[in-house]
Parts: sequence; C-alpha cells; structure tokens
Amino acid sequence: MKEFVYLDTELVNSCLAQLNEGLLTKLTVSKAEQKENEEEGGNQITKTVGGSLGVEGLVKGNGDYSNTEFDKFKIVFSEANTELVDTILDDYSLDVLVDKLGSERLLTSESVWSEGDFISIKDNFYVYNFEILESITRDESVSLVMLEDEELIEAETELKTLTSSKALRNKHSERIKVLKKFIKSKSSKDTFNLVNRFAAFGQLLYPDSILIRIDDTLSILDKKNLRVNSPTLSAMGQTKRPLKMIGIVMSKRNKNIIPEEGVQLESDIIASSTHSIFTEIILDSYNLLEDDGYFVRPIAIFFDLE
Repeated sequence: MKEFVYLDTELVNSCLAQLNEGLLTKLTVSKAEQKENEEEGGNQITKTVGGSLGVEGLVKGNGDYSNTEFDKFKIVFSEANTELVDTILDDYSLDVLVDKLGSERLLTSESVWSEGDFISIKDNFYVYNFEILESITRDESVSLVMLEDEELIEAETELKTLTSSKALRNKHSERIKVLKKFIKSKSSKDTFNLVNRFAAFGQLLYPDSILIRIDDTLSILDKKNLRVNSPTLSAMGQTKRPLKMIGIVMSKRNKNIIPEEGVQLESDIIASSTHSIFTEIILDSYNLLEDDGYFVRPIAIFFDLE
C-alpha cells in the first residue's frame, strides 16, 4: 500500500504508453440480462348450417356446411438490462510502470545520476510552500500572534513622534538612533519581512507550485497533482517518516550560471537564463539545495506502507 502525496498520472501513462507501445487505462466487463413474458388468448367460433338435398320422389339426402373463425392474440413482454463494470487502473498503473522500468533496468537508486535517468529515492524531506509562507509572514498576519512587550510599543510610539517633522528629527537625531537600535534588537518584524520577500519572489518563480527537497534533490510539484491539500502537506513536514519518490533527473545544479560581479550579460542570455539565475540565487541564499544536488521531475511521491 502507498499513501500518495503526489502522483502525475499523465506522466505515468505517457511512460507506460511508450514502453508498452500502447496504454491500457481501464478494463470493462459487460454483463447482460434479458427477461421475457408471453401471454396468449382469443376465441374460436364455429358455425354449422344443415338441410335436406335431393329431388322429391327420386333422390333424397342431408347436407351440412361448417365455418370456423379464429380470433386469437399473442403478446410478448421483453426486458433487457446491461451492466458495465469499469476497473480504472489509475494508482495501480504506477506499480506497473515501476515493474516495467525495473525489468528493463531503467530504474536506479544509485546516488550519482545522469540527466534523463529514472530514479527511486527514499529519505527525509522539506516542503517549501511559498503561497502559505507569503501569507502568514505579512505584517498583519504576524501581528495576530506575536505579542510585543510594552517597552517596544513605547519605543515605537516615541520614534514615530520624533520623526513626524524635520525639526524634531534634527533636534532629536541621537535619540532617534538609540530608539531604532533598541527596536531592531527587540522586534522580529525585520526577520519576518525578509522571509516575506523571499516567499513573494518564490511565488513569482514557481506559480501554482510547491517545492520539495528529498535527500539531495529538489522537485517542483504542480498543485493539481497533489493528493493532499497544501496545509496538510506543510504539516507533513513534521513527520519522521521518510518519503519515497520516483522521478526523472532533469539536471544537476550549476552554480556557475550566476555571472561574476561586474560582468554584463548579453541580452539573449538574459532572456533565456534569467529564471535559472534567479533560482540559483534563491537556492544559494537560503540553502535550499546542496551544491552538487539535482533537479528532479517527480512522477510519484508517497509514504510506503509496507
């Protein structure tokens, strides 16, 4: 049994269709049943006419004439019923694919891969949900749960007053410096603001997606293929159970893609590589992936319940 977190059924079917020269997606069993009921009825009417025949004095005899009429009916009642039972392969198709890849030695669990390899890994994982992260790190969201102490509130109020006009700013410049330093040491807003900026940028890079790191791989999960909702997936990040992934290696991380300081990139490179450059900046700034890590296109991610 598998507890699926993510399953790209289209990709599973695509791989199976190419390996098997066609794809069986479902089995249909037909069961037909027919009932008949017959009724008959009607009337039979016979009429007979009789009399004497002959010539008087010579020949004499009797003659009868009979006429039979039939008035009958026959009604047949027929009822037919057909039942179709469809067996959708769906989740089981992953087992078929894994068996097929294994039999042809296309699935590897080694730690060194090449681009295009089918891999199977199992390890602890980390989830990066930029949509939720951006929402909960906004100032209005943080203020709902972070209770600041009285000293901090008083310092912020005083600073707001002293900076309300140019005259006050000039007169109390030293006090303003002290207040800013104190507020920075006490307040957690700067940290949350930094995380919020990171999450907002992550949303731009990976719209409608969630990042997941398993071992030394990073994968982009299309939300439409998730088998659990986003909050549940985030909560799963607290589990101690290892997560298993079947996927295809897209590329190995390349830190050299970031231009050296002072180097001006050509316009065509900027147009084609900006997304990759910004991704590398994010990875490097927040340690989302090891230097020798891999980007993997996920086919299926699940907890193995064996």
